[in-house]
Amino acid sequence: MIKLSCVKRIVLTGVFSMTLLFAGTAVGAKKVYAATDEVNHVEVESEEHDNEESSDIDDDSKANDTEAEEVSSTESESETSEAEDGKTEEVTDPEEKTEEASEEKKDEAEDGVDAPTETEENADAVEEKAADEKTVEEKKVEVEKESAKSIVKETQPEKLDSVDDTKNVKETKDVKKETNDKKKPNKNVTKKPTGLVKNNGVWNYVVDGKVQKNFTGVKSNQYGYWYVENGAVNFGKNGFVKAKFNNKNSWLYIVNGEVMTKTTSVLQGTVKGEDAWWYVENGKVNFTDTIAKNDYGWWRIKNGKVDFSCNTIEKNQYGWFKCKNGKVDFSCNTIEQNQYGWFKCKNGKVDFSCNTIEKNQYGWFKCKNGKVDFDCNTIEKNQYGWFKCKNGKVDFSCNTIEKNQYGWFKCKNGKVDFSCNTIEKNQYGWFKCKNGKVDFDCNTIEKNQYGWFKCKNGKVDFDCNTIEKNQYGWFKCKNGKVDFSFNGVGENQYGRFYCKDGKVVFYTNGYLVKGGKTYKFNGKGHVIDEIDGLVPMTEMPGFFISNMYAGNLNTREERIEAMIKRAYEYLNTEYAICKSERPGEQVDCSGLVMQCLYAAGFDPSPANPEHHSHPENEYDSRTLWSSVPMKHINVSKDGSKYTEKGNVDYSKLRRGDLIYYKSPNADIINHVAIYLGDDKVIEAVAPYVMDWLGLIHEVHGTIYGVTRPFE
Repeated sequence: MIKLSCVKRIVLTGVFSMTLLFAGTAVGAKKVYAATDEVNHVEVESEEHDNEESSDIDDDSKANDTEAEEVSSTESESETSEAEDGKTEEVTDPEEKTEEASEEKKDEAEDGVDAPTETEENADAVEEKAADEKTVEEKKVEVEKESAKSIVKETQPEKLDSVDDTKNVKETKDVKKETNDKKKPNKNVTKKPTGLVKNNGVWNYVVDGKVQKNFTGVKSNQYGYWYVENGAVNFGKNGFVKAKFNNKNSWLYIVNGEVMTKTTSVLQGTVKGEDAWWYVENGKVNFTDTIAKNDYGWWRIKNGKVDFSCNTIEKNQYGWFKCKNGKVDFSCNTIEQNQYGWFKCKNGKVDFSCNTIEKNQYGWFKCKNGKVDFDCNTIEKNQYGWFKCKNGKVDFSCNTIEKNQYGWFKCKNGKVDFSCNTIEKNQYGWFKCKNGKVDFDCNTIEKNQYGWFKCKNGKVDFDCNTIEKNQYGWFKCKNGKVDFSFNGVGENQYGRFYCKDGKVVFYTNGYLVKGGKTYKFNGKGHVIDEIDGLVPMTEMPGFFISNMYAGNLNTREERIEAMIKRAYEYLNTEYAICKSERPGEQVDCSGLVMQCLYAAGFDPSPANPEHHSHPENEYDSRTLWSSVPMKHINVSKDGSKYTEKGNVDYSKLRRGDLIYYKSPNADIINHVAIYLGDDKVIEAVAPYVMDWLGLIHEVHGTIYGVTRPFE
């Protein structure tokens, strides 16, 4: 009978169940075939077979026992030798220690510790060992059961047709047995650990089972990278150390002996003998130039450390940032500079989408793609309006017309004045602005603080010396500007027109005497005739001699002066009743007044020289008073009908007024004179025309009334 203990022993010594399989098959296949499925009830009837198998198994067992003793002895001697040596220490059970390290790491991870601890309690170790032994026994029982099942299954013989078949089966089983024997491991070879191994509560760095006490550096296991000092992990090490890491000498950041490979931050410590804040990337100091962060903010890194002197714009993988004393200033919303130019910052970061006007302590600047455009010399805008830029900066002294891609605009203190609707100037001329923008469609007369000007295609035409129009009328221009002092005839492409105070007066009919010429107008205000010199008497109705010094289209003042001028041409002319002849011949008072009115372009009909030449019309002064359309004025102070000396209200008198005198014997007019002003008149009174008697005198002492021509 095959004993269970024998099977168990085979399992424990590393001999697989296939050995037993081939042995049983070769000796007594039929008996094994009759065995039940339960391992504990496997029996073999042949005593001889039992003895042989027992002998084989016992031999193997003894051999295994001998090998185990040799291994134990060898390990003991190795430990003793190394202990005496004092340089190396051999770890005899690396697999068990690795399992222990795994369990310890697991426990520490549950307690929130990243690195393994140095020792364990003895009670925990004993309890763990007992649990491990119990688990091993349970596993052995399972293996025995599975092995027995395999034996029963695999040793069931097939039906043999002949002796040759039986022989072939035996030879095949012998070959399998030989092959399995070759696969048996060499129990004399023991695998020795290399790496970080926990031994007697200490994590050591070992090579082939020996602690490397001369090694100081970084080694790793499944828990991370650890700082090893003299062969043992130094859990008290904190800060920066220089060591070979990934085949490169590096400065590493250590916390409790562990390289913080998952840490990327800016940390303080001593590197290369310098105490500073260093940029740590994945546990290693990165001697680069960038911007990196820690719990206190983002910092300018130069050669791996914080540059607290940095006050410019620097970059990292996320963009360009304004730094103040080495730290990113996220409150910065202005224009700042670095070696590449001036840039608009928004919340501390360069805003490359900025294409407007922004400011800093030096002024307002035009930004293009976030950068100040110092080549900008045009009009640009922001949220506050449109501004004139000069070399990229807003020119608040600009008060002229400037341009951009949209047109020309009037700037006031550097800003476009969209309320401007006048004429403004720049270096190219004067231009009409409409809502702040030059109106190149303007071809009329427009104004500014200096006057009214003729614009051609939006620009003032200083070559214009003609009549031009706007919504208010037609005006005479002189050198492009309306000449409001002009009174005369002007012209344009439509004809010739009379202008009064610079503006065209569309008279219907009449004459105008100007500059030695007499102009005749039609009913539409156009000049239809121009006469050099004065109009001869035959040009007017009736019989008269006087030429016209002013026409009905001249001003009242011009006509008054024309009338008085003509009167002085008669000065000292002989006085004669019913006469109205040329100066130097003969004339009476009413004849003189009629000739003077004609000279001013006024027709006094029905009184005229021809009518006056008849004796019955001697007193045509009465005709002038009653029949000629003129304004009548009472000049007495008290409003009485007649005015005596001392009762004259001189404030009511005007130069050119006609003064009518009352006959001393009746309530009728018997004389007329022309008032010169300052209490003087010019009149024809016997013996000749004179101007020195005064307004009221002994010959003519009472004023009958006053008329005012040309009103």
